[in-house]
Amino acid sequence: TGVHAHCRVRARVTSDLQQSHPSSQSHPTLLFSCVWSPMYTLRLLSGRYMGLITFTLFAALYFVVIYLQRQNFRIGTENRALRAPVFLKKPHTVITTRSGFWKFLSTVIVPYVTVGNYWDCDVEATNTNMFNHTESFQGYNVMQYSAMIGGIAIIQTRSKSKPCDSNMFLPPPGAQQHCYSEDLTTTHSFKISAHVDGDMKTMTIPYDKQSQGYVVLLPSNHNTKDMSTLLQYYQDAKLVDQYTRTVEVRIPVYNANIDVIGTLSCSVEIDLAGHMHVDLVASSIPYHLYPKDYKQIVALQIVLLLWVSMMVKNLVRAYLRTHPLPDIIKDFKINGADDGPMPAHSSGRTYVLVPGILYSTIALQVVIWIYLNYQYTLMQQLTSYDPHLALSFFKSSSVQFNTMERVYTHTVAPIFNEIETLHMLFDLYFLVAGVTVVLIIFRLFQYLDFQGKLNAITQTFSMGVGELVHLLLVLNVVVTGFSFLGYLLFGAQVKAYRTFFEAFVSTWQSCFGLFKLKPIQMKYYNPLAGELFEFLFKMVIIMLLLKMVIAIIFDAYKSTAIKTRKTAPTVPADLRRLWFHFTNYLKGGEGYVPPDLISKFMHSSDVRMDRDDQGVLRERSLITESQLPSLFKKVMKGEFEDDLTDARCQTKCNWILERYGRLRCKYSAAGEISKQAMVKVRKVFEQYDLDKSGTISTSEFALALTDLKHPLASDVNFVHKSILVIDVDKSGEIEWEEFLLYTAHEAGKTVPENLLPLHMVKGQAKILAAYAAHKEEMLNDASGSIWDSKDKLSAADKKKGGSKPGTKKKKVSAGSVESFCQEISEQLGSQTEMLRNLQDMISPQDPK
Repeated sequence: TGVHAHCRVRARVTSDLQQSHPSSQSHPTLLFSCVWSPMYTLRLLSGRYMGLITFTLFAALYFVVIYLQRQNFRIGTENRALRAPVFLKKPHTVITTRSGFWKFLSTVIVPYVTVGNYWDCDVEATNTNMFNHTESFQGYNVMQYSAMIGGIAIIQTRSKSKPCDSNMFLPPPGAQQHCYSEDLTTTHSFKISAHVDGDMKTMTIPYDKQSQGYVVLLPSNHNTKDMSTLLQYYQDAKLVDQYTRTVEVRIPVYNANIDVIGTLSCSVEIDLAGHMHVDLVASSIPYHLYPKDYKQIVALQIVLLLWVSMMVKNLVRAYLRTHPLPDIIKDFKINGADDGPMPAHSSGRTYVLVPGILYSTIALQVVIWIYLNYQYTLMQQLTSYDPHLALSFFKSSSVQFNTMERVYTHTVAPIFNEIETLHMLFDLYFLVAGVTVVLIIFRLFQYLDFQGKLNAITQTFSMGVGELVHLLLVLNVVVTGFSFLGYLLFGAQVKAYRTFFEAFVSTWQSCFGLFKLKPIQMKYYNPLAGELFEFLFKMVIIMLLLKMVIAIIFDAYKSTAIKTRKTAPTVPADLRRLWFHFTNYLKGGEGYVPPDLISKFMHSSDVRMDRDDQGVLRERSLITESQLPSLFKKVMKGEFEDDLTDARCQTKCNWILERYGRLRCKYSAAGEISKQAMVKVRKVFEQYDLDKSGTISTSEFALALTDLKHPLASDVNFVHKSILVIDVDKSGEIEWEEFLLYTAHEAGKTVPENLLPLHMVKGQAKILAAYAAHKEEMLNDASGSIWDSKDKLSAADKKKGGSKPGTKKKKVSAGSVESFCQEISEQLGSQTEMLRNLQDMISPQDPK
């Protein structure tokens, strides 16, 4: 309403307020502490938020680059296509014997590749393929679209033999009974032999250093019949025998549709007790490191590298500025304050550890990526079209037992090894990228540390980390004890506790719910002992120690929140400050003064210092409306392009007072309240004092103000703050004397001392000052002011006399000071009669 707005106008309409509220004499002033604080806050917030925004954009750019490099859509499509058919036959993937392995290979893996996927054709000689004559080719397309590379590889590791102990449990010496060790053999090759169509065939199995195992093939240029024959030969020749410790079936493929190289790997681990463990993995990598639209990715990578180099430079400069330097580099010390965007500890020293590790991991990624490019170049050269390789891969051929070693060593092995190298580098690169992402999160916490509300998380971590480290030491001791206990109880039966290290890892996983003993596993040893072990583990570790972690975190957060909840500004309050200056900059106008010039003006010695009547130099605490123009013209002369005329100077001073000024209210009474006015007030009060106790509730206070036709009776914020001031004894109810004193104050009157209790008589000056402060707060609730209800001045500002910021901030339409005052005056015109009626009701004027 217009009356509501009437109580919220700024310095230009102060005279109107004084006419309607003679008890509140308001004077616009500039308090040094109230201007320095927002100027410093602006410089600090703009730098810190700019740093936060810059780092957020950097993190976003990094995520975009990694996202484009990962090419997960194509890779994931190929991986799912390779896994799905074998997973659908999961019951058949359980292998318990060597014969079961050959059954799995012949009934699951080979049909998965061959059935319905075989192709053959005759290729005529052309200048493009460089053949001498027509050649017959054949091969297999796994899952319709993925061409098998070279064939199905069977890779195994073999253990060394050792002499067996002589006892009654083994055949007598000379019975050729062998024992085997955990050590693996790495001899150049071994031979196998078996009959094929009545003839004895011998094959040499080569050892491949890159694969770290002995490798044989089911070549892709064999038809289905020949591949079955070769598979049967491997089984009859006992390719997988007692010496075999691990055997892996590997199928490399290339999908030209999505330009991806994939590998399906089924590995079987065989321990010396004969137990077999099967693991199925599908992994793919892009055939080209950069897609066709590589220019976009390369450009983003270059921008990212330049950005990282600038951030490293800023970090080094901040370190040289804020940290004590060793003697060897002390000459590089940079002096001067830094209000830049680099986050720093409360001591003023820039954080170095996390960003140092972060930029190191990015540098490591750059090195790995360069090496990846080099390896991809080698692979492109190795897999470029060559007629001799094409004949080796696809020319129809029968089983050649004597040349199998040479075919693998000279044609297939180099490609297999290059693919494995790329797989390893690709996984390593994105593993380092994952570490970098974690470090970016921690670095982002440091950028948030400047904001009082947001740093509760970082401060909680820093305050609780010491306690957590000590708790971790205790927890590690307890976990070690339970690990050894689990090793003793279940090590002989449960694989997870087979060795002390495995038991230690399993126990740590149990702390976080990643591993749990199954009932059947506990029954392997003793059901009662297993249940007792689980009960003690939950009681000691989960119920006590891990609950303490939560308690430590809560306690640290509580301590941090108590410190920041009431004093620190909120993020919206920070943004309002920045928006205030930004909108002023956009609006501009004749009166606009940049923040840096306002700061320069307020810090000038001509402004800060003044001489009193005796000529003694003293420091000002504030600048009045009448003093501001002359001081501003004296100090700011030459700072503006145009001449600073008196009219232009006054316009800028008015703008400064409107944006940065504070209304100072002082109570001044115009006499005592009349008996007639007290009768009217008493009548309204007794209307709500139904039990005749001499008090009314706080909820009835607003209704009483409405009956008195107070213009702000409907303003919940005003009523609530008024109750806090009126309820002098803090009883939670409004007594008659408190209500009378307040209504008299609103009319610019005082109450005779004989009508007030003793404690209110003695404290009437303090009460009236509180009323004036309340009025000042309402007046400073300015529409376009920088002040906000959640703003808090520091203790130093309060000592300097800085007043408390206002309570509420509302938006107004853009325009000059004159248009704003004209708008307010128009709104007040319709409410003048209501204000006069209110004053006449409280304190009737003499008819004469």
